[in-house]
Amino acid sequence: MIAFEKTAKQTRILNPLKGFQEDTITFEYRTDPLTGRNTTVIKGMLDYIGRFLTSDEELLKSLTEKTRANCPFCPESVKTKTPMFTPDFLPEGRIFVGDAVVTPNLLGHAERSILVVLSKEHRLKLNEFTTELIFDAFKGGVTYLKRLNEVEPSISYPVFVFNYLTPAGSSIFHPHMQVLVRDRPFYLVKLLLEKSRAYYRSRGSSYWSDLLATEKGGERHLFEKNDMEWLVPFAPLRGLNEV
Repeated sequence: MIAFEKTAKQTRILNPLKGFQEDTITFEYRTDPLTGRNTTVIKGMLDYIGRFLTSDEELLKSLTEKTRANCPFCPESVKTKTPMFTPDFLPEGRIFVGDAVVTPNLLGHAERSILVVLSKEHRLKLNEFTTELIFDAFKGGVTYLKRLNEVEPSISYPVFVFNYLTPAGSSIFHPHMQVLVRDRPFYLVKLLLEKSRAYYRSRGSSYWSDLLATEKGGERHLFEKNDMEWLVPFAPLRGLNEV
């Protein structure tokens, strides 16, 4: 049986948002059932930060125009301003799947790091990231991984990373994702692999199967689609607007 451990703590303040009336803030200290990592979930946090979660459309328009001029990922520049794979790896130089373009990363975070340009459009609103666009990007990344496995099978730990716009840490405005591949797993991947193996050795069953059996139909189970189950994490890595 998977244990979901949490401890509730409270503090009292005179809240300026409520006319300095006495208010109680509740903290939940949660432990990840697999890794043992501790995290904090603060109830009511989203209500507090929600007023800051607005889009400045005029600012976005200004940034769109400002960054488009020298963007290496726009259609008119992607073939002249992005790196190419060496001929011995990929004679064509780049991988194209639909609108997605796969190119080596000029300054990557791993020895085999690539970029996948997702769209011909320099800016997309969230509801404009279509299923086809995302699928083509993943397909382009997987095409690269298959080729890499043919020539360097020891480099076998990939991570797909996708952050969009400056507040999410993206340095280039144009929609894109990174695929990082190393001969050793990144820390979190390594931790999950090690803890999953330890769980299997001690319980004789898969943690992930047990987790789904425990969570399915509960408050953290979202839905199932195309044989993929979607869950809200019990102990998210970040307790601030984490889902």
